[in-house]
Amino acid sequence: MRRFIVGSVLTLFAAGLGFATEEQEESLRSLNKRVGTQATAPERETHFQKIVTRIDKLIEPILKSHSDPKEIAAGIKTTFGTDDEDRFDGAIKFESVPGTGEVVIAYDVPIIPAGNRVKVVLRLWTPAGPKGSGAVLRHLDDPGFADAENFPVSAMGFLKHDGEWHLVLLGLNGNGHGKYALSLWSLKESKCVWTWPLEYGDSCCFAVLGEDLFVRIAHNELQNDEKDKYVSEEHFGWSDNGFVDLFTGPDKSPPLCELP
Repeated sequence: MRRFIVGSVLTLFAAGLGFATEEQEESLRSLNKRVGTQATAPERETHFQKIVTRIDKLIEPILKSHSDPKEIAAGIKTTFGTDDEDRFDGAIKFESVPGTGEVVIAYDVPIIPAGNRVKVVLRLWTPAGPKGSGAVLRHLDDPGFADAENFPVSAMGFLKHDGEWHLVLLGLNGNGHGKYALSLWSLKESKCVWTWPLEYGDSCCFAVLGEDLFVRIAHNELQNDEKDKYVSEEHFGWSDNGFVDLFTGPDKSPPLCELP
């Protein structure tokens, strides 16, 4: 009789672990279906973190197995481009940090149903070191990013200042004629050091020249007349006051980046 009771307890315990595992392994498809259905802000935040944790768990093996950007892209497509993971591959962008082996990954995570509004989550992958130090998927999370965190990532790049790599993010909120936002991250400090809301435009691109950032925005205010189209340029760089807007005016020739 005692043996039966112990066996029953172990069976129930194992079943409990099974339920916990099933909850932990919930697919993005299932999680995304329940976005925005929570009654309170803390519950919505908890659900958001479940989605982020699921993405982290899926992305880490890809980065451990691959260092070549083409192979990483293929791994993301294979892992996230399925029905179970809700065809989420298009919401994940990455860029390799030059000469370091590190990779910055951005997730555009939906915070209301149908993905109409997102919150950008950033990670920095550092591979295992030559002396056996472990690989790390580090969180880039800073309150200074709040003004740009709801702009889905359109482009990523890097500029160097005082020997330190900084991440440049360009976000676009809206389809076609939308509003853009720039942000600059110190990778060494895991800190967002600067954000800048840009004008509305039809398309936008940026280029890094030395320690400076140049941004081009194509405008068509009436949306239907070629003669109303024009391109403006913003020039940002370092000063005693930090990273600032140095120039705003007409587009220069030749352009430093090609508009999409």
